[in-house]
Amino acid sequence: MATSSAPIIETPTVVRIRRRLEARMVHNLSLLSRPTRTLRMLRDDDLVIGFPLYRGYALQIAKQTVAGLVVVIGLLALGIISSTTWLTALAMAILVLVAGVVAWTRWHSGSTSLQRRGLPPGELTTLACPMIDRDHHQTSVDKHGSTFTTNHLRKPVVSIYGLKRGNDVFRDSQADLSPMPRPDNHMVEGGFVRALEGDDHRRVRSSLSPLFTSSVLERLRPVVEASVDASLASWDESGTPARPRPLVDDLVLNMLLTLFYGASAHYEPKRLARLSILYRQIDHLYMTPEMRDIQDQLVAEVRVLGRLPDLPDCLLRELIARSPGRLDDLGLVENVVHLITTSHADMWGLFDWIMKFLVDNPAWFDRLRGSSPEQARIDADAFVCETLRLAQSELLLRVTKRPIEVDGYRIPARWIVRVLVRESHRDPAVFEDPLEFRPDRFVSRSYGRLEYSPFGLDGRSCIAESLARMASAVFVTRLAERFDIETVEDGPLQLSIHRHAAPNSNWKVSLSPAAAAVERAGLA
Repeated sequence: MATSSAPIIETPTVVRIRRRLEARMVHNLSLLSRPTRTLRMLRDDDLVIGFPLYRGYALQIAKQTVAGLVVVIGLLALGIISSTTWLTALAMAILVLVAGVVAWTRWHSGSTSLQRRGLPPGELTTLACPMIDRDHHQTSVDKHGSTFTTNHLRKPVVSIYGLKRGNDVFRDSQADLSPMPRPDNHMVEGGFVRALEGDDHRRVRSSLSPLFTSSVLERLRPVVEASVDASLASWDESGTPARPRPLVDDLVLNMLLTLFYGASAHYEPKRLARLSILYRQIDHLYMTPEMRDIQDQLVAEVRVLGRLPDLPDCLLRELIARSPGRLDDLGLVENVVHLITTSHADMWGLFDWIMKFLVDNPAWFDRLRGSSPEQARIDADAFVCETLRLAQSELLLRVTKRPIEVDGYRIPARWIVRVLVRESHRDPAVFEDPLEFRPDRFVSRSYGRLEYSPFGLDGRSCIAESLARMASAVFVTRLAERFDIETVEDGPLQLSIHRHAAPNSNWKVSLSPAAAAVERAGLA
């Protein structure tokens, strides 16, 4: 464990700004628009530690830049030897270099060249990047078919459309595929469950999965409801325009800390505040030595909570009840710590979208308010499922350990294989009017795992799927019951600080008490 001094405490605002700048940096790397800035980034120790994959992309850019300089110098020397002026030689060199690079890149990265090399059609050019164009994959499906080549931040990717086809590839090539490397994997003793393989993955997953069974989560549902209610009660319902994203962020983090650790405003409030500060500093996508020190502090806090004799009902208590010695397993405790970190990021994005779809579809306020408790649960779950289908699904990526074959194409080693979940959820053969927001489709029928799978495939699906669905249903129900909400200001979709498409950061809403909520308060 680290022995460095405690880090400087950052405020939530500073953390958000830093993360937004990091997202901007990633975007700049994807555009390859600033080679000199990229070269400076190579000397940034935080980048080297926190973004090892991005450093690889930066190294590729640096190599290309050096190669270009060598060519320019060579052409310049040739011009001088040929008795032309140095200025003319430089201009000629630059023109020839630019023309050559453009021509070679278009030829080498184009669909025809890829197919000649036995690769799927598509294009590897930098601007053909899904982080820039959200509809890039769907456009590529329409143009190239269900298997095509593209890139992900300069890494070559073979994308597969169709959940069944993707599941077949993952299953048949299981021994030749590995999970995507994660910056936080080296921080966890023995590895983080999302990045583990084989027996190691099964061992850690089998220790954690009993925490998320339906019986455990149903028992803890009142804990989630109480936490959500407490957060919503603090929201300003005077009608003053407010950005919902920070409100949702606080709600999700407080809910997770209460559900996992039992800490709340009524039990260990100081420890809740301490945990909240630490979790707002740690970032699973930016793992520096300072992050390791924060992780060690979180582990210490969790072990203290786990040994309290009056710990309320929570997932930590469930874990200890199943095996009292679990607190001594450093790798397992660190996995729990990072489960909250990743769950916070994912559920924050999901709750953002739930609120956006609810505000954009106001008829669902009355629908959720007017139903019986049993029907409200069904409707809320359908609302969450439709939100997941349209806006937020698991990113399914694997890396080839050795060459594999997909649909007759030979995929080289160290390439990424991606199953297009979001695009597959828009298949008109499965979902009627796939671009419309229609939660009732999940009320009238059920969908198999190979038709609808927002939480993943092939035995590596999200371990907290049941938690995400239950908590999301509680959130949308309580939100509809408590408030009338209207959009005051909006804008186009943006890339969130967690690298997902999200509602505009300037989206503002006005909150006012729902009529039914006012009536209940009057009766009370």
